[in-house]
Amino acid sequence: MASEEIDVSSPAIGGEHEHLSAEDLDEREGSSRYTRVRRGGLKNRWEYKIDNNFPLGLSNFYDQWEKLRQQPVAENLCYNCECLRILSKFVQPGSCDTGQSIECKSSELARTAEPCELCKMFGRGFRRYHTWVKKELGDDMVEKYREVVDIFKEGSTLIMGFCDIPVLTVYAESGISGLKEPDEYLQRGLPELPDAGITAHFELLREWLRVCDTDKEHKEYGCYSDPTSVLPTRVLDLGDEHNPDSLRLYCSKKDEGDYIALSHCWGSFTPGEVEDYRTLRHNFDARTESIDINKLPRTFQDAIQVARELEDWEREAKTMEVVYSMAYWTLAATSASKFTDGFLGPRPRRTYLKVANGLKSPIYVCDFIDDFHRDVEDSVLNKRDWVLQERALSR
Repeated sequence: MASEEIDVSSPAIGGEHEHLSAEDLDEREGSSRYTRVRRGGLKNRWEYKIDNNFPLGLSNFYDQWEKLRQQPVAENLCYNCECLRILSKFVQPGSCDTGQSIECKSSELARTAEPCELCKMFGRGFRRYHTWVKKELGDDMVEKYREVVDIFKEGSTLIMGFCDIPVLTVYAESGISGLKEPDEYLQRGLPELPDAGITAHFELLREWLRVCDTDKEHKEYGCYSDPTSVLPTRVLDLGDEHNPDSLRLYCSKKDEGDYIALSHCWGSFTPGEVEDYRTLRHNFDARTESIDINKLPRTFQDAIQVARELEDWEREAKTMEVVYSMAYWTLAATSASKFTDGFLGPRPRRTYLKVANGLKSPIYVCDFIDDFHRDVEDSVLNKRDWVLQERALSR
């Protein structure tokens, strides 16, 4: 029998499924985990809060912070420009509280945008803002809101205009000493995210899970830490410390344990392309003995790597409601448009500036980094109808 630590459900090789009986469904739906998820409400208000306890526990990020400290402060800035005035207002303790706004004039920005990297960042924010106004309100409204725009601070994020377009993120170094109350004014963090699949990235994922399991505030938003649930009919057994390379199909008989669910997009494929990945009668017995990971699509290989790194994994289409609501966590491959793409690898390089601001340590300014709407809501995966159910039911 597969151990609880390594049992994972399989989206990858879901062919002909053994259907759960009404008794099985009643048993699963009766668990405290399922009931708690069903009663939890869904919220769509994303708040940019400062949390400086979280990054201090990420030991594998220290090397990246040290590299940032070795980099020179940006020199090609027009120190009398409008943008620096706005930035200085927001990062000085007590000078501009969250919710207050500062006026920014696009004409002032245009005069200095060419030589100044900071002004270029604000300029990109203006273009995002004007694009949104044009799309949502029409060309006439673009002219009305073109010259003067109010900029707000929410957490460490600068938000532009009445439409709440986040444009810049401002970070402090880890352990910044110049701020009397850093937890209140600036988020400690990195202006560039670690590449997906490296050690620091997996440490971040593990810390997210730890917070969801242990933080009381997160439980109010639908997180839970019930120890076990009934496994789906079929899961992938990813091996253990004695057989780290083992991979096989495991048929559950009402066994209990944690598993991880995968939400992914099949995308377009040729008629015969998917046949190699399906579990059918002729290959069922062989797959309960062993599965060659190298013969799986890239997205599934990446999902297995994540599951093994986090020491715990997915999906049974006919009982989707139960499978997703009771999964320990759900892995959503939002960056993969088809099952052969994968989702682990280098990220696009992000532009950021190291700016001296009168404090003992500099700050880092980058294009808005936490764009959930762009990266998740507008992803190919979340344009598929069934994914709404998967998201709503997941932890």
